[in-house]
Amino acid sequence: MGVPHLAASLRPYATPIVFGKRTLSGHERAPDQVKVIDGPAFAHYIHHACLAGRPHAQGPLEATPSYREIGDEVIAWLDQVNQEMGLRFETFYFDGLLPMIKQPIRESRLEGYLKQLITYRKLTSKFVPNAPVSASNTEANLLVSRHAPSKLTALPAPPFLVPAVIEVLLEDLPYEADVRVVPGEADYYCARSKGRMIFTNDSDLLVYDLGDRGSVLFFNDLEEAVSDDKQPLLKGLMYQPRAIADRLGLRSIGDLAYEMRKRPAATFNEALARAKQHTDDIRDSRNYRMWQLDYQFGDKYEVPFRRTVRRHYRKNTKLRHALKRLDPRISECINQYGYDDTQEEDWHYVPIYLPFLIEDPNCATAWDTELPLRRLGYSLLHLALPQEERSDCIREYKRRGQIIGTEDVRFIKMMKAEWWCEILIATLEGLAFSVTVDSIERGITDIEFWKTFGIYQIVRWHQSNNRELPRRVALKMLVADQDSPTQSWSQLHLFARYQAVLYSARILQQFTEVAYQIDKGPWEILQFSDLLSKLHRLLEGMPSIEELFIAPKDLPSSDKELQIWDDIIRMVFDFCGIAEEDGGASVEKEDLPIPEKKKRKRTESQTNPAVQPLGVQSNNMFNILRLD
Repeated sequence: MGVPHLAASLRPYATPIVFGKRTLSGHERAPDQVKVIDGPAFAHYIHHACLAGRPHAQGPLEATPSYREIGDEVIAWLDQVNQEMGLRFETFYFDGLLPMIKQPIRESRLEGYLKQLITYRKLTSKFVPNAPVSASNTEANLLVSRHAPSKLTALPAPPFLVPAVIEVLLEDLPYEADVRVVPGEADYYCARSKGRMIFTNDSDLLVYDLGDRGSVLFFNDLEEAVSDDKQPLLKGLMYQPRAIADRLGLRSIGDLAYEMRKRPAATFNEALARAKQHTDDIRDSRNYRMWQLDYQFGDKYEVPFRRTVRRHYRKNTKLRHALKRLDPRISECINQYGYDDTQEEDWHYVPIYLPFLIEDPNCATAWDTELPLRRLGYSLLHLALPQEERSDCIREYKRRGQIIGTEDVRFIKMMKAEWWCEILIATLEGLAFSVTVDSIERGITDIEFWKTFGIYQIVRWHQSNNRELPRRVALKMLVADQDSPTQSWSQLHLFARYQAVLYSARILQQFTEVAYQIDKGPWEILQFSDLLSKLHRLLEGMPSIEELFIAPKDLPSSDKELQIWDDIIRMVFDFCGIAEEDGGASVEKEDLPIPEKKKRKRTESQTNPAVQPLGVQSNNMFNILRLD
């Protein structure tokens, strides 16, 4: 999160520099040193620059760029500064483990996101602007410093922003080898090798001991300029913490940052005067030492995970490849399997912070739609580890009503995991076999299949929970745009549930990949190992985030596309055994806060095994969950 006002206060002491061989009056040439990128800061910088290029948008949803556009801008920015301006980065670091001491900060950030969402919900009442921004209104120039209007930053960034950027870098050959999802925080890994030039927007990097030559450059200070010989070049401001501390008469920038954090209302000169008075007694005080823990190099990431999954790391190249490609929130969880030494509760949990979805805060969280898929994924890795290294449960952090709450998800046992795998495999294979596109007489593509699976899981959840079914037109709006300038909050919440289904499948895919690559010694049943292998094959081809997670405003809207999804949704209802007349419930009704469950008689189409591809109703994963 950074130290408020620290970078702005030190700006007069930063050195103006230019990159490449050209010169610019009043600027030094950038020193020749290793250059690394703070990955999460880079992702948010690109996103913010895209928002700033849409000043005519009415609101944040209308202005939000697609994941594909963000990916294109990431590569365009890197290519431009590399090929035209001679700036080459050695490594992109991304968070892969959250230290226990940072959990309160993460929870505070989630609470801030929720506050933003609740405020925006109150301001927009029933409908939110949703028209795509036309090309004529898109003015993004990533190397021109500008700020997005506050109306466009009223909501948090897209939930899968950082993993989408990781994915696009891993798919681009010039950058693929330089990406690191590390077992720690990105800023820690950027800073721990002294003497580097670190690109970030996080002022925390100024507090680390970067050595005599170590420096920090903020993305927001980078601009394209014209050299003395009228050629384009890149300029920026270089902060060298040790040199700045010497100029200010300080032992380190950490002393100043501590005072600014401790007394946020104090002026810079007041904080500086107090920092100059720091003695060894102050630095040895409990408060100072606790604060400085965030910026020290040491063993804060040395967790028992290294005794489990990582002991296979060096000898298993496929596992190393899988760990490198994990989404940050998933990596954080996997990195802590078996990490329980600091927990004081009777049982030991592994935390996972689910991405914050843009949904209706007056409704039940969209994540509740697809808990079984996530629970299966958590359990597969749990079962792959030796008995003595297993925790008791996963603790999910997510919205619970209008607060950020937790839910403990217990692992399932081997026999039930085998049963769930069989059911899921049958569902995936049955859906792929049953659904075709009548209007063009072909099978569905991979991307269409996973979108179809998302729709199927939503429909199946309503069946299993005796809820009114969403309208087919509402389901079609999840996958094909119908040129509406606005959308209701109920439709927005349905889209969040659709995202939750697909990302839960992605969680399952990544947990399955890691479990599959671990030596099979801990597996107790050979048949189950075979099931895991089959499930792994079915999941490993999941499309990327930019292909699956497309906002309604960015979807195709041709008559042909709409007809294709009419065909597919009709077949999904047939696959679920739902008669044509049963699929017309209002989406507004089904997205109201969940009431007391009422028992009602099922129709024959819901209970007849002849129309159930998975057999009797109790074989549904949602019902299995309730049998625990």
